[in-house]
Amino acid sequence: MMDVNPVKLQKIAMNRIALLVTFLFALGLGASMLFVVDQRQSVVMVSGLGNFKRVISAPGLYWKWPAPFDRVMLLDKRTQTASSQKPESYLTADHKEVFVSLYIKWRITEPIAYFNHFRDELAPAQNQLLERAYTALDGKRGQYSAVELAANSDNQIISALQTQTAQAAREWGIEVADIRITHLEFATEANDAIYKQMGAERTEAAHQLRSTGLVEAAQARSYADRERETILAQGYKRAQMIKGDGDAQAVAIYASAFGRDPQFYRFYKSLDAYRQIFRERDLVVVDPSSDFFRFMHNPAGMPSRKP
Repeated sequence: MMDVNPVKLQKIAMNRIALLVTFLFALGLGASMLFVVDQRQSVVMVSGLGNFKRVISAPGLYWKWPAPFDRVMLLDKRTQTASSQKPESYLTADHKEVFVSLYIKWRITEPIAYFNHFRDELAPAQNQLLERAYTALDGKRGQYSAVELAANSDNQIISALQTQTAQAAREWGIEVADIRITHLEFATEANDAIYKQMGAERTEAAHQLRSTGLVEAAQARSYADRERETILAQGYKRAQMIKGDGDAQAVAIYASAFGRDPQFYRFYKSLDAYRQIFRERDLVVVDPSSDFFRFMHNPAGMPSRKP
């Protein structure tokens, strides 16, 4: 049997452990130097001191120096929603208390500007957006009464809020996509008066719409009547022209036939006259010796002799 040196075996085991530890360390170091950028994200790379280095927006696999030399901060490019947790109270121009809740749809468009203001946090940006929107609403609410605020909550007021908030958010690298009022409630003591005033204004607006509709309907009917008369007149004129052309052609044909055989033409017209006059069960009182019946007395159509 071959003698096994325990010291030698121990060295071999230690070398293998050291090799495994070195491999695992190298593997971990290599993994820490690689990172993946998703298509839904932007990456801001900063140094260990927190200084900005570069922005990566295209998806793919990238490398960096291991921590603490380089750090990667992920920014979500998707549309975010900022909504107020509780309604804010305001006084309108007619001194009515109103409670308003907002929500804001926004996204990061300039990673560097966003990073300089908020680093990689979302909550501070949402709070700043809501604060700016409520500040803009506070500046506008004194221009509107309670009824006007309710009626224009989706039009002029929203447009003004979005414009002012978007101007401020652009400096932060944020694009404001939409702002809406999710909750609009008046104080209990003012509800009845406000709703009655709103009902009266809506009734007046409905009457105005009906009046406008009646005027427009009358104008449309008048225009349609004029168009109808014009079309009928043009059709009648066209029909008379066609009829005149047909009559002229018929006269020309009759004249041509009469010129070719006057005797036959007179005979044919007399027969046609007989057919038109003598109907079944009709009683006609005429003189049988008149020229109207000359073809019945004489095939040549000679005038009848009067007795």
